Amino acid sequence: MGGLCRIVDSFLFVYFIFISVTSVILMHRFVYLLTVASVYGFIAKKSWISMTCLIYGVSILSCLIVILTEMIKSKRASEKMFMVYLPFLVVAVLAVLRGLIPCSGGGSAASARISAAPRKKRT
Repeated sequence: MGGLCRIVDSFLFVYFIFISVTSVILMHRFVYLLTVASVYGFIAKKSWISMTCLIYGVSILSCLIVILTEMIKSKRASEKMFMVYLPFLVVAVLAVLRGLIPCSGGGSAASARISAAPRKKRT
């Protein structure tokens, strides 16, 4: 489970860097703030990275469900159009799963602080 989590984290890290750069150009402020926070969380190995992944994944997934439903109902969208949205759908699902499934890989700073605290001796 740890290896799979590291692969997903690496993929999401590269994706969030790409989106944070392109969202500045396209002026998507909400996405920009989440991706910058996520990139910082991955670099600093913060415990709240799963929360930012969950927020990002749910927001993108909810938008994509509406878009794809409208495309399917209208029956005017081509298969090529579906293929454009497919990578974003996969990333959104991965981000939601990363937010819901706990990763025990690197550990957080808070858990390291607790385990390093001295214990009282029982007498």
